[in-house]
Amino acid sequence: METEHALVIKGFDEDKRRFFGWAYVARNSDGQVEDHSGDVIDNDEAIAAMEDAFYKYVLESRDGDENHSVFGVAKLIEQTVFTPEKTALMGLPADTPVGVWVGYEVPKTELGDRLLKGIQSGRYKALSIVGRGRREPVDA
Repeated sequence: METEHALVIKGFDEDKRRFFGWAYVARNSDGQVEDHSGDVIDNDEAIAAMEDAFYKYVLESRDGDENHSVFGVAKLIEQTVFTPEKTALMGLPADTPVGVWVGYEVPKTELGDRLLKGIQSGRYKALSIVGRGRREPVDA
C-alpha cells in the first residue's frame, strides 16, 4: 500500500449507495505513515488516542461530509479500528495496516446524489478525516 494512495476508496456499491476504505492509516507494510498534514501516530499511546477518537466519532456523530465543508451527506455504517493487538486476535497477517477502516451509506437526497456522482466520476477518489487534535513535537 503506497502512502499517498492509502486512503483511496476501495469499494463502491452504487445500487446500495455505499462506499468503503481506510479513513486513516498509521502504519502499513512499508512502515510508519506520515499523513497529509505531516503528522504521525507512532506509539502505543498515540494509537490508543486514535482509537478513542474514532470511537467517540461513532458514538457522537457518524456524519460523513463532502470536502470538509458540507456535513451530513453520508452516514457511517461500518468501522473497525485495526491495532496490532486486534490484528493478532483476529488471526490477520502481521502486516495488516494499523488504522481505521470505514464504510458509509449515502442517503437519497440532493447532497447525497452529488456525493455519489463525485465518487462515480472519480472526482472523489479518497477518504479524509476532519477533527481536532493536539500536535506534539517528535524527537528525530
